Amino acid sequence: MLSISRVSLKGGRAVLSARPSILVCGLKVDNDGYYLPASGAARTYRLASQATVVLIDMSDGPVPVHYSAVEFAALLRAKPRLSLERGGLDPYFRNFRVARATPAVGAEITALAQLYHP
Repeated sequence: MLSISRVSLKGGRAVLSARPSILVCGLKVDNDGYYLPASGAARTYRLASQATVVLIDMSDGPVPVHYSAVEFAALLRAKPRLSLERGGLDPYFRNFRVARATPAVGAEITALAQLYHP
């Protein structure tokens, strides 16, 4: 899991600034776990050109919506004032601070799936 602090475009490809995250389990409440960023500096990850991205669409959901790397970049371009703090990409990025990532070679990601926790 990655704890994402920034999403941007560089050379037409999505770039994430993120740190690995650690699952913290709730003490006495079922399904009360949450993720905390691991200590240390954030790393830069790029989406591979063949990557897939799954975002949770909250406009009539939650419903998972699948995007190619090209479609995800187009979504980022459509929302130039990207801000995780303000929810600048809602409804798609409402909870886009933690995502499951499948790394490829080096710092490339081949699959990125937004986690949803009501």
